[in-house]
Amino acid sequence: MTVIARKLRSFWNLGPTGRGLVLRFLGTVPLVAIGFQTLGVPRTQSILRRWSGKTARKLDSATRADLRVTTRKLHGMWLRYLRGKGNCLLESLTLWALLRRRGFDCELRVGFKSSEGRLQGHAWLEDAGIPLNEEAAAARSYATSPEASCYDRATKL
Repeated sequence: MTVIARKLRSFWNLGPTGRGLVLRFLGTVPLVAIGFQTLGVPRTQSILRRWSGKTARKLDSATRADLRVTTRKLHGMWLRYLRGKGNCLLESLTLWALLRRRGFDCELRVGFKSSEGRLQGHAWLEDAGIPLNEEAAAARSYATSPEASCYDRATKL
């Protein structure tokens, strides 16, 4: 019982913005996964881009900092309790859309590296060059394009 109480306390301590993001994330991940399987990644990103709306809002520094912290905590929860192997793109694209919807325009990054003769890919989010749902050292180990990742053709990079 104490484990459940501790988890509920951690969830409650996220604050209203954080709790809302966690609940929306949990509800949106299955939909994005279905989109990947039925429509493919480019069409799913295009739908998410339209759903998340225009993000030209200016967030105050406190809200921006709160969303960064909440994103890191949510990423930790994803790794501990929810993540299956190879779902970094699912997590990152879902978070990207949810954060854009809140006015936090972060960038989706996809990188590649060779390890033991095999090409490996990885996806994460960045805000002003700072990884949000990945450790900075791990993100730097991947080669990326200087442009944000865009699978759909809704915007030109």
